[in-house]
Amino acid sequence: MHRWLAQEAVRLAAPRPHTWVLDVATGTGLAAREAAASTGGHGRVIGVDLSPGMLHVAVERSPGSCSYALADAHRLPFGADRFDLVMCVSSLPYLDARAAVREWGRVARPGAAIVFTVPTAEGVSVNRMVCQAARAEGIPLPDPHAELGTTHRLCELAGYLGLEVEDIQRVVWEGDEPLRDPGEAWRRTLDYGFGEPLRTADPAARERARRRFIEQAEGHHPRQDQFLARLTLPTPA
Repeated sequence: MHRWLAQEAVRLAAPRPHTWVLDVATGTGLAAREAAASTGGHGRVIGVDLSPGMLHVAVERSPGSCSYALADAHRLPFGADRFDLVMCVSSLPYLDARAAVREWGRVARPGAAIVFTVPTAEGVSVNRMVCQAARAEGIPLPDPHAELGTTHRLCELAGYLGLEVEDIQRVVWEGDEPLRDPGEAWRRTLDYGFGEPLRTADPAARERARRRFIEQAEGHHPRQDQFLARLTLPTPA
């Protein structure tokens, strides 16, 4: 699923040869490698992430046209006007969206594209199911679909930051097989930043939420209902 979403984002971004690409929250470098392949190996792709372990995997799996750095998506270690394209696959709902996209705009050149993915408001993902189970037990977990899950909210974000909306597309992926290990899906969700209220919740309430989630998730087909957004920086008149 993650590979599919990275491919979809790169399809919309369409980096060309000699393009300088920044992949924010790159993880193991899936989107970075897709972007490098799209340039035919004649571009430059830099991925940043806060996880040294994921970056280690990214380095091992990537071609020479990709490089990686440990960095915060909100405070990038690059000068202004450096990149032709900034990408972020899957992670924007877990960041401070306005602060993060503003920072990406700082390091991008005039006319550059900013391409990212966000879950739609009506989509039912594993993360949303965790939120629903937690809330049912009185644990106020934020919904990662809520802030940017409509075209109206995406346009609001662009307008607030002075960016132009070039394209917004909706794509859907649904797995052929049910979720194999709901318990593992629960544990992985707890590693995300939005899972902090669960980690600090009353252990009994957390356990009830876990059991509720597993009951709901057994037999559930993993699904990703996502928006792909392409925003552009204005060019000087």
